[in-house]
Amino acid sequence: MEAINNKTAIISIILPAYNAAHCIGKTIESVLCQSLKNFELIIINDGSTDETSSVVSTYSDNRLKLISQENAGANAARKVGVENSRAKYITFIDADDLIAPNALEAMLSAIGDNDVLITRSKFNKTINQSEYLIDTLDQLYPKELWAKLFIRSLFNDWVMSVPRQLTVGEDFIWNIRIAKYVKCVKVIEANYYHYQMDNISSIMNTFKKDISYEKAFYAVSFQSVLDLGFTNEQTHILLSTQRFYIFFGLVRDVKDLQGNDPFVRDMSICTHELRGKVNSVLYLIMSVTNLSLKIFLLKRYIKIRKLD
Repeated sequence: MEAINNKTAIISIILPAYNAAHCIGKTIESVLCQSLKNFELIIINDGSTDETSSVVSTYSDNRLKLISQENAGANAARKVGVENSRAKYITFIDADDLIAPNALEAMLSAIGDNDVLITRSKFNKTINQSEYLIDTLDQLYPKELWAKLFIRSLFNDWVMSVPRQLTVGEDFIWNIRIAKYVKCVKVIEANYYHYQMDNISSIMNTFKKDISYEKAFYAVSFQSVLDLGFTNEQTHILLSTQRFYIFFGLVRDVKDLQGNDPFVRDMSICTHELRGKVNSVLYLIMSVTNLSLKIFLLKRYIKIRKLD
């Protein structure tokens, strides 16, 4: 392979890895075969107890950098990756996923003069800072960090210092905080990212939802929006969609949930934003087997339907 000086890299790919020895090889190969050659691949071995480091070490490409650390979680690993990056642009990839051979070239071409490129969307458009924040909070775009391209200057300690205990959905917090610094964002339908979900040790395969986690997640989400300069009332409205999906997850996954729990009541509060989601609310109600909770939800549903 022709030697490429990674000091000339225009894109840094950040890849956190934990116990990914069985799958990370394919991920690395999907990056190394890119049509765009001037990139760097930064792999953060986050305290793996398997042969992840050994597998990575079999690749001699000088665009690949391996950083090993004690287990600190995906958020911390990504932060280390960004801090050790050199390129103008940042993209992320998980250790059990793949990217198309033209992914970097196509994404670099598509981002233009914008600060962020979002792929895998239902839209093709360019949006401003306000639209990006509103659409992100309304979950109109994929919330994951991967399959996106970012100007590196968007990332600072505040953006990247998401509490370690938030291990599922934490990308949502990063996106909220990034909104403070963006000017223009490009959104496209094209998809260059292949989500595999092969890593049996990954958080998504082992995580069990509970109400304490959702409380912590919502508290950090709320404070992050407040930090953008909104009032408590404005923040409560902006997070209407997030509250609904938290509540949906609680009802679907958490046993012995009671409608009189203060957090449950707050998550299911009626807002005009939820007026457009009545079908989702009805679907949620139909999936509930707890009779008292179903009655509580039906009352909420009626209130939402009555909103002007």
